[in-house]
This record gives sequence, C-alpha cells and structure tokens, in this order.
Amino acid sequence: METLTIAKLLEIWPDSQLICGQATQTFANIKTDSRTDLHNQVFIALKGERFDGHDYLLPAIKRGAVAVVIDQSSKLDEKLQQTADNHHCSVVKVTNTWAAFYKFAAFCRSEFHQPVIAVTGSVGKTSSRCMISRSLKGQGNIVETEYNLNNEVGISQTLERLHGQEADYAIVEMGIDSIGEMARETALVQPDVAIITGIGFSHIDHFQNRQILLREKTSILNGLRPDGSLLLPFNDDLLIKYAEFHKLAVHLHLYLYGLESDFVPAKAAEFPADVTWVIGGQRTLAENAAGQLQQTFTVNIVHFQGDKQEISQTTRVTLTTPAQHHAQNACLAIACNVALHLPIEPAARNLAGYKGANGRERILKIANTVLLDDSYNAASSSFKAVLDTAELLCRQYRLPKMVAVCGSINELGAYSESEHCKVGTYLAEHNLERIYFIGHGAYYMQAAYLTACEDKGRKAARCKTYRQREDLDEDLLRELQRDELIFFKGSHSFALGESVEKVWDELNYRVQNGKY
Repeated sequence: METLTIAKLLEIWPDSQLICGQATQTFANIKTDSRTDLHNQVFIALKGERFDGHDYLLPAIKRGAVAVVIDQSSKLDEKLQQTADNHHCSVVKVTNTWAAFYKFAAFCRSEFHQPVIAVTGSVGKTSSRCMISRSLKGQGNIVETEYNLNNEVGISQTLERLHGQEADYAIVEMGIDSIGEMARETALVQPDVAIITGIGFSHIDHFQNRQILLREKTSILNGLRPDGSLLLPFNDDLLIKYAEFHKLAVHLHLYLYGLESDFVPAKAAEFPADVTWVIGGQRTLAENAAGQLQQTFTVNIVHFQGDKQEISQTTRVTLTTPAQHHAQNACLAIACNVALHLPIEPAARNLAGYKGANGRERILKIANTVLLDDSYNAASSSFKAVLDTAELLCRQYRLPKMVAVCGSINELGAYSESEHCKVGTYLAEHNLERIYFIGHGAYYMQAAYLTACEDKGRKAARCKTYRQREDLDEDLLRELQRDELIFFKGSHSFALGESVEKVWDELNYRVQNGKY
C-alpha cells in the first residue's frame, strides 16, 4: 500500500481544503479518539448528539497528531492556529467530517486486495467471527473487528486498520439497528464472503417483524463482490426459503451449513448440485485430561445430485466447549475455509484451541460448583441454548441442582411479552432449584414459567424478581450452596457479568478459608 500523505487525503476528499501545514506530511492512519496516542496519526473531529470532536482538537494536537480534520462549521481560531503551528500540525477542513471518515474507510477497502469476510445475523455474530478467526490461524495475518464494534463507525475503523498492515484476511462483524444501515455498511465492506448466522428477534423493535429484518440482513448481498460466496445455516427456515425463492445458487457460490440433527435430505434435493453442504454429525461428549467437558464430531463436505450424495472431504473437530450451537459455528468456520479454497484439516486442528470470550458460555468450576457465564447478551433462542448446555454440565459433573440468573431481553418492541414468555417456557423444561429474574421482562418470564410448570405437573423452582442488580447479588451470594450449577444470561445492560465475578470471588474466598 502506498504511503499516506495529507495530499492523498485532499485527493480522497474533493471538498477538502488545507488550511495550514504541509501537504507532503505523511501519517499512519486516522483516529477518532483524542485520548489515545496520536503520534503520526490524523485526528478527525466527529460530531454526535452528545459529543463534538472539535472540543478536543487542542488535546489531540498536543498528543502528537500530525493533522486534524475539521468540518465547515468549525473556525480556525487564533489559539488553534498557534497550537497547530507550534506542533507542526496540519489542519484540513471538509464539508462534513462523518462523510470524510466513511470515504477514507472506503479508500482503505479499495486498496485491500485480499479476501474480506463479513458476518451478520440476529445472534452469534461475535462467536462466529471468533470461530472463523481461530480456524484461519496459521493461514496468514488477520485483521478483524475488535470487541463488538460492529456498527457503521466500528466497521469503518476496522477497514481503516487494513491500511499499513500486511493482512491476508479481514473479518468484519456487521450489526444494524435501523432500516437502510446494512446497505450502507455492505457498500463499505464489499465482502468476498458473506455470512448470515440467522434471522431471529434480537433488536426486532427497530424492524417491526422478521420479514423486514430478513430484507435488511440480506441486503448484505448488494455489496457482495463478483464471484462471491454466501454462507447460510440450513436450520433457519426464513433464510433457506429466501435462498430457494431467489435462486441464489445461480448467482453466487452458496454454502449451507449446520448439524445433522437439523438436516432434512428432501430439502437438499430442492437445490442445485453445485451447492455445497457442510454437515456436522456423530457428536460425542467426554472430559479431556484437564477435566473440561469437550465435544468431538465429524464434519462432511457434501454435494447432492437428486437423492445421491457425494462426500468430497471429511474431518474431525474437537471443541473445548460442550454447547451444541458452537458445533454449528464450527461447521460455519469449516465452510468458510472451503469457500476460501483452504484445506479443512488445519482449520479443524485450529478449532481445538477455540475459547469463548468472557460472557459467552464461559465455564468456571471450583470445588463442587460450576458457573456458566453467558451474560454478554440475550435472545430467547440463546436462552434455550444455554439451558441445554447447563443440563449437559449438570449431568457431566453430577450436580443435582441448577440455578438460573435471568436478565431481561432488550430491544424486542412489540415482541417483548411473547419472547420473554418463551424464555419462561424453556425454563420449565428443566429442573431448577432457584431462579432470579431481573428487568422489565421479569414478570413475563416468571408468569410463563410458573404456568408451564403447572401444566406439566412439575414442581416449580423458588423464584424472585428484582429491579436492582445489587439486590439480586446480595440474595444470590447469601443463598450459595454446594453441588450446584449457576448460569447467568441476560442483555448486556443488566451487567450480569459483574454478578458472575462477585460469585466467583466469594466461592474462591470460601474455598481458601475452608468454609465451603
């Protein structure tokens, strides 16, 4: 990639003007946070509803920025002029700094000529991205979304990191919360491989219903590069019907992935023979040498011709997590390697080292107690998944008691009652000792749970509801017992991860002091 100069910025931004400084000045990249080290960086002053980067121009210059970018509403006052001159900092004015920020991201993408993988969907974006990244380990350098910075700003920051790095792959996580946002994001990202992990109810209040959300998510295809690939889970009816109706296999390389338990052979006959199916099966669970519960399964790469099937490749995958949906994510990662024309054996070996991030089915075990931390975010479907994992862990570690800490699910809009009631019915399918509910959906979850228990003739757990997490933590710590599994699940705003840490610290204290 060419060395970046202020002159290059003036070329990228036709509406820009160099107010002071040298056009020959070089720089490494563009930054939006004045609190970071800005040596050899350009600081661009973005303006939002609750912040204005123009208020931080002087600190940015003093932190080493070689140039600052301001919009047409900002004036170069005497103090700014003097500070810029004293620090040999250039000042560039543009019509709109947001537009300039996105244009620079688009430029960085246009200069990157290696595969770009885009991941979107209602649930599982971050876990899927991390799984794909792990599978590509050793295949080259990877630039990927940091943390969960998956909105338009975070996507642009990821693309801008492509400049100056010798990357072989980019993995970009793409989230949306408004109509039309995906169209803008995919125009920036222009993926070579597009992945939609599913169409559910997460953030549904922004889209009214799943059909509208489907339309928005599938608009990722508008930016898919020629000869691009699309990866879809074959257990998502909406996506499969969409792929069938629009005959997507005719226009792009289509990969359908998932687990054998969800596979319907008759459905395969409805797709062309050149569709690639990535199917995981023969799944077994066992403890490894470290005492961790792990799963091992076979992944087959299959093509169907009528009622005949041809398996072109096979591999075995071992994951140090028992969750079934992680097995599906692993099938996705293998499918992504196939789409990139990479061997699948190294990918399978790499997946053995996959570890979920904090708050995403992290398993903590001490003495006779297991904590299952899935507190990062929530949807009704992911509640069901974590309950299934908790049941597996209870059986494996012979724990007689299961305890649930259930936070509400945000951004459901008109679906709030029905989705929280689903959680309650899922809870009633398991034998629980205690349930702690918190948030706006607590009433619906508890009511649906108690009703379902009554209908099933099952003894209900002792339930409590809370408005404040501190009150929940106090009761939870006081009521801790031996031989139990406690799982934590809820939307991120309820900060149940902090509850996990409190319980973990308390358990360690009790063990170290012989009180447990």
